[in-house]
Amino acid sequence: MPELSNALLRSGLAVAVRDFIQKIQGNIRIHLEINGLEERLESTTELIFFRIVQELMGNILKHSGASEVFIQILKEDTNLLLCVEDNGKGFDTSAANESGVGQRNIRSRVGFLHGTVEIDSAPGRGCSVVVRIPLNY
Repeated sequence: MPELSNALLRSGLAVAVRDFIQKIQGNIRIHLEINGLEERLESTTELIFFRIVQELMGNILKHSGASEVFIQILKEDTNLLLCVEDNGKGFDTSAANESGVGQRNIRSRVGFLHGTVEIDSAPGRGCSVVVRIPLNY
């Protein structure tokens, strides 16, 4: 996905995420809301955060069976928040906590940015992921 990295470098996180979502939207309906990203963030933060979005969406497309996804990205004073919810089949978080490569990649990337990730899911009720990245580390 080199063109996505170029879009990220050229235009910033908000534009790159919008472009990415537009390209993957097909059999799945994706609602995207982005607030507070009028100014560029530090380039490493933008890149890693973008990769987190890609990984989450990859997991949803491969595993969830969801027909609808809600994504919210919000920059507050000192935090960058990502909330992703799907209406897919869900999973047992205790059994899958460290078993999936995608989840390990997400946790590793969030950890690199000194952030937190909360995953809430259960079989039959979709999945909700909240990532919080401090912008003053």
